[in-house]
Amino acid sequence: MRAEQHGAVVVTGGTSGIGRACASKLTEAFPGKVIITGTDERRTAAAARGISAEPAVLDLRSFESIRQFTQQLRSQPPIRALVCNAGVQLNHRRYTADGIEESFAVNYLGHFALIQLLLDQLARPSRIVLVTSGAHDPKVWSGMAPPRLCSVADLAFPIDGNEPEHRSAQRSYTTAKLCSVMAAYALSRRYAEEGISINAFDPGLVPATNAARDATATVRLLWNTVYRLAIPLPGVSTVAAAGGNLARLITDPELAGVSGCYFSGRHQRASSLDSYNTTYQRDVWEQSLELLRKYGIGV
Repeated sequence: MRAEQHGAVVVTGGTSGIGRACASKLTEAFPGKVIITGTDERRTAAAARGISAEPAVLDLRSFESIRQFTQQLRSQPPIRALVCNAGVQLNHRRYTADGIEESFAVNYLGHFALIQLLLDQLARPSRIVLVTSGAHDPKVWSGMAPPRLCSVADLAFPIDGNEPEHRSAQRSYTTAKLCSVMAAYALSRRYAEEGISINAFDPGLVPATNAARDATATVRLLWNTVYRLAIPLPGVSTVAAAGGNLARLITDPELAGVSGCYFSGRHQRASSLDSYNTTYQRDVWEQSLELLRKYGIGV
């Protein structure tokens, strides 16, 4: 892994789907300076070769992997951009080696830890984008259980109660995406004046990605066939278009200095009502830091 003069652009989850499409666009703007991450060394290396990027192993389910990745970057020039794209969408419960609910860990807490550990390695100016989902907003129909904010500890170590497991797992996903939007706003308030721009991005509905890999066989079939027919409709996009829209938030000179915003596709829009609640933002921020400290990430 190397980052040449003027620093690297890092894309998490860049081996497939929207992340790979985004990274491919970024290599056109920053040749030789794009690092893509994945959990499997061989697969990540193969994906990187295909788009002239640099590979790096990063597993957001593991705080140790996150620490190792950030340590590797310390020998490199400052980072000019970070795209927090990696994610999972589960229909049943899984837990990380650290004991944290996997959807919450990958979709929010792992990226939050990564950003905290990289803050002193970011160039000024630099850009961060957190990939979220319209499903974070209960007013946007997604077919998924709407988010339910509670303490970060309860999100990390959930008790499902009487709710069906698949609905509870969906709710973990939508709530994690809500936390990501709030984190983008909270980060922007703290660091935009230092030259770090932070925004949230909703790619819209993107059929044929790996988002449905944990779903039933019927849903996977629909996702990869029938749902593709909806691509011409508003809010539905191809993988290439979604990746290009994401890359634009890093490359477009007109967006230099734009921070604390929510983009859906190519357009800036309003996020959910709860996402703007500064009390919720503060609570999630402080409780996230407290949880990370318990795992030896002193930020």
